[in-house]
Amino acid sequence: MVIVVVLRALTAYRPAASVGVPVVRSASTTETAGTELTITTWNLGYAGLGRDADFVADGGRRLRPASRQEVQTNLAAITDHLQHQPAVVLLLQELARACFLTRGVDVLAAVTASVEAPAVAFTPTVSVTGLPLVGDLTVGKGTFSRFQTREATRRALATAADAGPLVLQHFNVLVTRLPV
Repeated sequence: MVIVVVLRALTAYRPAASVGVPVVRSASTTETAGTELTITTWNLGYAGLGRDADFVADGGRRLRPASRQEVQTNLAAITDHLQHQPAVVLLLQELARACFLTRGVDVLAAVTASVEAPAVAFTPTVSVTGLPLVGDLTVGKGTFSRFQTREATRRALATAADAGPLVLQHFNVLVTRLPV
């Protein structure tokens, strides 16, 4: 099993320092942003880190939520809150595809389906496949815009130099350009 983990880590997602990110457009819009924008930024915590979470990185004992129901309950509250935001641009972190951390719930798909955003850009921070006992893991950040989006670019941020080839989390910033 150790060999499989090492092989997966060595062949994992290794993005370039700067790379274009596809902007998925659910509708064609020619509307451009004005001179004033309302922006919401939020770390969604995989929809699993609610008030009752016992997360290991916060001194708790769990790596993921206690149940799938807990993720679904959190996700319903998240999407409801996002639907009622006056923001025209959403900058969201820790969006996850269906995976071990979310107990199989696709947080990214649910958020994308629930918000009014003709333009969506997503880039992973972690993207690895076939981990033993865990399976595939894709977690990242996204920009959701109600306006036309010209382009999105993923730019790498510094990673610990001593981590070597076993780095699974690739810190980055998602630069999204909107014509004004």
